[in-house]
Amino acid sequence: MSNEVIVLITKDRPSTLEKTLEQLGNGDTNTIIMDDSITDVTYKLVSDRYKRRNITYHGKSEQNALLLKYKNLKLKSFIKPLGMKDWNLGFVRNYALIVAKSFGYEKVLFMDDDIIVRHLECVEQIFVKASSYDFVGARITGMADDSVVGHVMRVCDGEFFEFLSGGFLAFNINKVSEYFLNYYNEDQIWLFLHSMGTRFESCCEVVQQQYDPFENAVMKALKQEYGEILEEGAEEAFRCGNHHLLLKNDFWKEICDTRLDYLNRLPELLVHKEINYIGLSIYRALIDYHSKISQESFISVFRQYFENRGLWNTILVSI
Repeated sequence: MSNEVIVLITKDRPSTLEKTLEQLGNGDTNTIIMDDSITDVTYKLVSDRYKRRNITYHGKSEQNALLLKYKNLKLKSFIKPLGMKDWNLGFVRNYALIVAKSFGYEKVLFMDDDIIVRHLECVEQIFVKASSYDFVGARITGMADDSVVGHVMRVCDGEFFEFLSGGFLAFNINKVSEYFLNYYNEDQIWLFLHSMGTRFESCCEVVQQQYDPFENAVMKALKQEYGEILEEGAEEAFRCGNHHLLLKNDFWKEICDTRLDYLNRLPELLVHKEINYIGLSIYRALIDYHSKISQESFISVFRQYFENRGLWNTILVSI
């Protein structure tokens, strides 16, 4: 059996998933459809159209069967049942690591259900790179994999950042030491929580399918903001070479102040822009949000994280 696997994570988006699966079915790499859907529409799609040797469906019933095998492991802090209505992506990614390890895979490519790989050679290249680097991503073109605020900034001043994304990210599972927090930006936070000597690389190019980044924009921005702050803190701690900063109140005050300075650029940038109204609505909602959040809450998140890290590594070794 090959030691390489694509884990394609999806949730109630069969039409989007179908476009992505069309390309992977022509390749040789084993692919696990990690289905976090609330309905059974994804199961029906895969069962009806993609019963191929290299595509395996993994949903609620498959999860229940696998967890019986590991019922003695203390997993409740790291995973939740597939198919939850609430935000569940961090827990799904943790579970995907357990599935890949359980099935004996070594190199894993996490892939979102809206990523188009125009040339399957890209999959081969990224797995080759994963032999020399800890984490390998790709340049994501098409629709930027960004937050609502990020998309507002792109419209305002063309701001564009290149970064590795869990939407298309390969790694050697035996080098993984951290688990995913279940907050927005869970992939970025996860990367920055690895050791300071972690080696990152990027190769090839993939395309993210189009969507409306401003649909329910205010609500989405509010749901994303806590994860945005957590990610900026994790990145700064990684850059400083000191994860202990994540447990200090002064550190989080500076992170929040910097984030507010960033948001306060919006009113001026939005002048004469087509998205002025929605942009200002987002701005006002987030400024109000920042007036209510506690810096101690970020410390609490990472205090609990570090307390559970040893257990997570024990679990990975046990599988």
